[in-house]
Amino acid sequence: MVGTTQSCKKKQGKRSIGLLPERESAIYFHNRKLKRTCAIVLVVLLAVTGVGHHVATSIWGPYSIMKGTTFTDYESFIEYMEQDVPTESRYEANYDGSVAVPVPEDQVGPTTYYDQYGNEISEEEALTSRLKDKNGNVICEYIHRRNFVFLRYTPKDGAVLPITVCTEDDLQEARQTAAVRHVIFEAAYCIECLVIVLVYFKKRSK
Repeated sequence: MVGTTQSCKKKQGKRSIGLLPERESAIYFHNRKLKRTCAIVLVVLLAVTGVGHHVATSIWGPYSIMKGTTFTDYESFIEYMEQDVPTESRYEANYDGSVAVPVPEDQVGPTTYYDQYGNEISEEEALTSRLKDKNGNVICEYIHRRNFVFLRYTPKDGAVLPITVCTEDDLQEARQTAAVRHVIFEAAYCIECLVIVLVYFKKRSK
């Protein structure tokens, strides 16, 4: 009995739509089609924007958009890297694998350095870094005193120039740029939703 009643209600619902006046029926179907079209367009727009956001984040992340300082000669690069600029980090790994390990701050005396095997080494040995070309030959050797930097260079046959040195300040600036990009994309999502809603209400029939 309940099933029969529900079936009758569904039939009555279908009949009620069919019994609408011609103008009201046309308005109803027009608005329903418009709503479906707007929904599809919005999904496509959000998907395209989302893909663009993901690609931009993957390709142009903070580490890839850091500007830094570019050197075209080894002398200027070595002079820059040998400037003693302290860092808050207590441990600094060198490119050759050795690690500079300072003694606790409450102990008096010079800093002691050890290699990766625990053997005591001199400060110059601990801070010495080397750049190699694509064949593994040492092209540039310098005392790495400027801590917390990132080097960008392409090893070539007998050369590694130009060399770009990025500092922590460069990284922070790049992160701020990336954050602005995220805000722009988030605004784009909101604008797309707003535009589609406005288009729907403007074009729907009344």
